[in-house]
Amino acid sequence: MPGAKRCPGVVLTAGILLITYGGYDLVCSVCGAGVTAMNFGHFGQEQGAMMDIGAVDRGIAQEAPSYVPLQISQHVLNVVLGLAMIVSGIGALRLRPWARQLGSLCAAADMLAGVFYTVYNVIVVIPAADRAMAPQMQNLPPEAGRVASAFIWVQVCFAVFISFAFCVAILITLNVKTARDAFAGRLPEPPPADDDRRRDDRDDDDDDDDGCGLPPRPRGDTGFTRNPR
Repeated sequence: MPGAKRCPGVVLTAGILLITYGGYDLVCSVCGAGVTAMNFGHFGQEQGAMMDIGAVDRGIAQEAPSYVPLQISQHVLNVVLGLAMIVSGIGALRLRPWARQLGSLCAAADMLAGVFYTVYNVIVVIPAADRAMAPQMQNLPPEAGRVASAFIWVQVCFAVFISFAFCVAILITLNVKTARDAFAGRLPEPPPADDDRRRDDRDDDDDDDDGCGLPPRPRGDTGFTRNPR
């Protein structure tokens, strides 16, 4: 029996990337929302902590009134995009045509949102954070301020890198010709099954010899010799 048509490897990769990055978006949005709620609920300061992170967040919000609304919008957008990516990843593994469009749209939207929030953080959030940390830095070593500022930059750069690495890979794997053909129903024919291949090999061998590896007998030769008296 001929083998069933299989999902191409590039589509399988796209589906796995969509589900993985969608889950990552969900986890980050939930954790980020929890941290924001703790900071603005005055639960962010620990006993003996060198820096009150909650106070820094509240200081940023005082200097930039758009900070809290944009934080909330980012978490909500990550939840929506994360769920949509997981759905499109499952659809891609099942070769649903709509999954390619939805996955590509989510990846492009995630990159555009990442660029927007990164520009906002660089222009507004990081300078405001430096000013909000200044009073707490007075009683700390000079290196502490540089480490805290560098940590903020690392967070921003890491988020951009992860977003672009996954989303560019998703866009490529969903839109190469092999993937487009697969979603359109033009799947490559699978190789013959092993039993079919062995059966074909045996048929070829039967045509070439007389069995047991012996060379074929001449036409008219019965294989018996007359016993001489």
